[in-house]
Amino acid sequence: GGIIFMKTPLLYQLSEFDCGPITLYNALKYLFDRDEISYEVIKEIMNITLDKKEKGTSKEAMKKSSLSLKKYLPLNVLIYEGNAVTPEIIRENNDPKTVFILRTKLCCEHYVLITNFKKNYYLWDPYYLNYKIYQKKEVKIYLNKPLYNRVISKDYFESFSFTDFTLGPLSKRQLIIFKRQD
Repeated sequence: GGIIFMKTPLLYQLSEFDCGPITLYNALKYLFDRDEISYEVIKEIMNITLDKKEKGTSKEAMKKSSLSLKKYLPLNVLIYEGNAVTPEIIRENNDPKTVFILRTKLCCEHYVLITNFKKNYYLWDPYYLNYKIYQKKEVKIYLNKPLYNRVISKDYFESFSFTDFTLGPLSKRQLIIFKRQD
């Protein structure tokens, strides 16, 4: 695939609880030029997400918001949950017109954007973490890359433990695939 040029960089969270909508915005920013993203798209995401009483976005709201975007953009949306979420799905669909929204963990349930898989997983985490503070050898933090800010080792990412930046146990898994359709 070729290089993707973005008019604006990917976003970090504004608060401790908006990883869901920010990850949805980042997925669209990665796949579409900013002049392709209408006001209605931005409004739709904010109207549906941030639905949890204890703050954050539920799995149901992420599904509903993701599916609703198809009426505004040339987008194919695939949703997998539980044991249907496997590393093979990511590898089989890995291309420059596809991104993956993963429900994972970072202290609590958390959404990130997988932008690529090579030998390791490349993702954009909307939660700003300084590499000097976060020390885990399986997780590399970058502050100067436009399309990813984490590189997660394959074996660590694919584990069943519910720890930072993994697929986690089958019961917790959710993966939403956005494929640009042109």
